[in-house]
Amino acid sequence: MSKGVWKATIPFSKHFNESGYYITHVYVDKEMFGGLATKVVEGDAKVNAPSEVSIAEKNYEVTVTGIPLQVNRILVPTWSEVNGQDDLEWIPAVNKGNGSWSAIVSLPKHGNEKGTYISHVYSYDKYGNYIGVGGTTVNVARPLVDAISEVDLAAASFDVYAFGIGPNVQSVSFPTWTTKNDQDDLERPWIQGTNMGNGTWKATILFSKHFNETGDYITHVYADGNYYAGISTTVKRGTQVIAPSSVSLGTRYYEVRITGIPQNITEVKVPTWSNHNGQDDLEWIPAVNRGNGIWSAIIDVARHGNDTGPYTSHFYYYNDQGHSIGFDGVVVNVY
Repeated sequence: MSKGVWKATIPFSKHFNESGYYITHVYVDKEMFGGLATKVVEGDAKVNAPSEVSIAEKNYEVTVTGIPLQVNRILVPTWSEVNGQDDLEWIPAVNKGNGSWSAIVSLPKHGNEKGTYISHVYSYDKYGNYIGVGGTTVNVARPLVDAISEVDLAAASFDVYAFGIGPNVQSVSFPTWTTKNDQDDLERPWIQGTNMGNGTWKATILFSKHFNETGDYITHVYADGNYYAGISTTVKRGTQVIAPSSVSLGTRYYEVRITGIPQNITEVKVPTWSNHNGQDDLEWIPAVNRGNGIWSAIIDVARHGNDTGPYTSHFYYYNDQGHSIGFDGVVVNVY
């Protein structure tokens, strides 16, 4: 340090991570200069995670609360009990503020193994010193067939998994339909699954193949033509569009905001046009992810010839698998 100031850092790991009073004496050129005592107390850090999740959920969250402000990094090493720590992953947590940190455990990164997943939590100070602050276990369930129990229509698709399929099976089919109007939307030929290895097969159900209907989607699974199992997923529509009913031409811009967008959506586009001369001024506007399921797009009326009258915007959502779904949108009157 400078101006006669010297500093030492005391890592708790050098003292068996004990709580209580830490006594420090200071010697200058081997002569006693002074001393002090610092009380180290047990922290309030708590590790939370769901007790059980399904493979179909693809991931789960580990949260840590009560973390001191001086902590600048947290790592969450995680592994499944199957084959020891062969799938060990050191997951960096994200600081959510107010002493709360969060890490996402991706099940595919652990081979979609079923059984117990173990996570330890280590906090690091700015000098690289670290200490373990706890851990948690999560049971990952893997039934014969599984899928997310409820999903938003804006997600564009969802996956269905079949587990425990024999190694000699050549084809696994996933016929799917909605309960609305019986099997009028049954996709033919039946959806063919993809062999993911280790007896796991997967199929992706596109809402666009089922008239973008909400309600219950029924999926049966057939292995080499023989019925294997079935499952149901509820599809709801929770997105909402927020936009002004009218704006003045002089303001030039207005915002269209969509809420309730699912996490698997990676892109939102907002095709917009004025009703004057049809769609001659059609513009596909990329929306911006504002976080917490909110996306927004700015409409610049100058890019539409400063037309007055109704402006129409539709909404297209693209998920992390490249599948998309389009909804009718909103009309804003420009005067």
